Amino acid sequence: MLGLQIFVIHVKGDKQRAEHINNELSKFNLEAEFILDGNIEDITEQRLDKYFDGKMHTISATTSCSLKHIIAYEQILKRNIDKVLIFEDDIILKSNFIQIIEQILLEIENRGLANYIVSLENTNHAYIKKNELINNQILYKKETSRCAGAYLIDYEGAKNIIAEIQNNKCNLQIDWLHNNMSDNKGINIFWSNPHIAEQASHNGKLGSLLDDKKTGNFRRIIYFLQGKIKKRWAPMHH
Repeated sequence: MLGLQIFVIHVKGDKQRAEHINNELSKFNLEAEFILDGNIEDITEQRLDKYFDGKMHTISATTSCSLKHIIAYEQILKRNIDKVLIFEDDIILKSNFIQIIEQILLEIENRGLANYIVSLENTNHAYIKKNELINNQILYKKETSRCAGAYLIDYEGAKNIIAEIQNNKCNLQIDWLHNNMSDNKGINIFWSNPHIAEQASHNGKLGSLLDDKKTGNFRRIIYFLQGKIKKRWAPMHH
C-alpha cells in the first residue's frame, strides 16, 4: 500500500466506469474514496453561483466533472491532507505505477517541492523533449497540465486553487483552470517522465462522457498513431 489518500472523480450510477476503476485499483491493491457528490443532478443555482462563472455557469457534464475536482480539493483542506492522488474514473494505470509514484514522492521530498500538481498521465501525447531529460529525474516543471485524469496534488496546491475560485470563480474546465493558474504563477505544474497513466475515454477503450469520442479499434489505432507521431517529433521542438 502506498499510504496515500486517493480520490476518484466518479459519475455516480455509471456501472461500467465503476467496474473499470475498481479493476484498475485492485491490480495494485489500492483503496480509494469516490467523489459521488457533484453529479449533474446535484448542481444547483446556488452551487453555480458559488463556484462558477462564464461558460462554466451551466448545468452540464463538463461543469459536473470540474465540480467534483473542486469538492476533492475542499476535502483536502477540510481534512488537512498533505498530498492526494486524484484519478478520473476512466484512468488506466501502467504496470510500473507504484514504483514510479514511490520515486516521485522521494523526489518531491529531496527537491523540497510544494504548491504543485504532478501530471501522471500522457493522454494528450505530451512528451518531455530528449534534450530536457536529466538522469535519475522524474519530475519536470511545465507551464501546462496533461489533462486531469491522474495527478498528485498537495495541500498548498489545493488551497491555492480554492482561493482562486473564491476570488475569481471557475470559468474554465478544471485542467484549463490549472493551466491558467500556472501562467499566473499560482501553482507549479510538473510532468512525470515516464508517464504512468492514460485515460480510457481518449484511447478508445471507454466512451467519453464529455464529448463524442467513440470506442473501438479504429479510435484506438488513431490514438496509438498520434502518440507515435508526437513522440517521434518531440525532440525536434525547442
